[in-house]
Amino acid sequence: MLSAAKIKELKQTNVSMNADLTKQRVKDILKTASQEQRTEIETLSGLKRTSIDRVYAKGAISAKIAIAIAQTLNVNPSYLTGEVEERGECTEKTLKAFLKTKNTANSKKSTATPTGRTHKKPTQPKGTAPKTPADNKPARGDVSRSSDMNEDEAMVLLKSLFIQAKYSPGSKDKLNQVKALLS
Repeated sequence: MLSAAKIKELKQTNVSMNADLTKQRVKDILKTASQEQRTEIETLSGLKRTSIDRVYAKGAISAKIAIAIAQTLNVNPSYLTGEVEERGECTEKTLKAFLKTKNTANSKKSTATPTGRTHKKPTQPKGTAPKTPADNKPARGDVSRSSDMNEDEAMVLLKSLFIQAKYSPGSKDKLNQVKALLS
């Protein structure tokens, strides 16, 4: 079985093949879990209960959560994601098969989007200086669309604008410009 340290290294991206099946199966399985087992799932995954309970609402499950539930409650992790029909058991064989079909290890070469797609990070050509965030900033007051911005970067940008808008009156205009672009 995997250690808590190994499970915590797994990506936190959705691996569900069928959101409706995942929702129902996780809900049914966790109904039978004791308080100690729920705590063990949190400990193994390194996640809070709210993250684990979110599986009920969205049907999205990460390998972290699937393996933590599978190991604790002795169920095939592929059953939780909707890949197999039978509940089965959590064995070394089922874990290996599950991990083999998923790109689950965190990698420094790529980033995964919330939908599980992977984008390679651009590599820096030899002999050129690395770009700084300031190099990519639009002129003050301008908000431009960037076709090379991935989903993760866009989410970080939006979150930072919301935070800035809370504490800085001038930032509300930037946030409104971005909202207008997205409308």
